[in-house]
Amino acid sequence: MAQIFAANPSALRTTVTYIVIGAAVGAIYFLIYLLLQRYVVTPLSCGISSSASQCARADVVAGGIATILAAVGGVAAGIRLTLARPLIVAVAVGVLTWGLATWTGGLHWLESAIWTIVLYILGYVLFGWINRYPAIIPVVVVTVVILVVERILLSL
Repeated sequence: MAQIFAANPSALRTTVTYIVIGAAVGAIYFLIYLLLQRYVVTPLSCGISSSASQCARADVVAGGIATILAAVGGVAAGIRLTLARPLIVAVAVGVLTWGLATWTGGLHWLESAIWTIVLYILGYVLFGWINRYPAIIPVVVVTVVILVVERILLSL
């Protein structure tokens, strides 16, 4: 791996950029999720006239909204930093981390924040690395295959 970076120093810069974007988007996701869950979704869905099933799904709704907003932020950061195909990367990471609020639901808030940031970093580095290939069709095919396998494995 060191040989790849020695031969192409821009690969190291791009990888570090994806790590930083992944960490920032993961932290933004976590903060948006906490704010939405605590101050918007839970009060609306767990009010006096709400059912228990609506109240139980408050985390899922807040996590879905936070994922979409984080993906928009990831696209904006990718465009600003002139990365290759930021829309594909952000959408793929959004699909990859869909349901993250339920995965980290029983954890302490700090542990949940750390896992969220780590998963976003791994997602951005993985799909950013895949998007280095110049042709778009193989990039989209490999991305879709990875996402389908991931979703199948998570449903088991």
